[in-house]
Amino acid sequence: MTKLVVSISVTPIGTADTSVSKYVREVISILQKAGLKYRVGAGFTDVEIDSFETLAKLLSEFHTALTKMGVKRMSTLLTSSPP
Repeated sequence: MTKLVVSISVTPIGTADTSVSKYVREVISILQKAGLKYRVGAGFTDVEIDSFETLAKLLSEFHTALTKMGVKRMSTLLTSSPP
């Protein structure tokens, strides 16, 4: 099966705290539960996916989790890389 490596950055906007570490931890937890291969970088997390449906589900889970943590706005950036 063909794999796609997607670099994802989800940035909370307008939170009271300038630290994003708790949000990064939550996203990593979601990736671990999904059993996906990933690599955390300075500004993006590279994730190996098998379909765009997987990507859509993952982004939805990220946004839902961060919203539950009180984030009202987010900026989401995606780019693809060769595996």
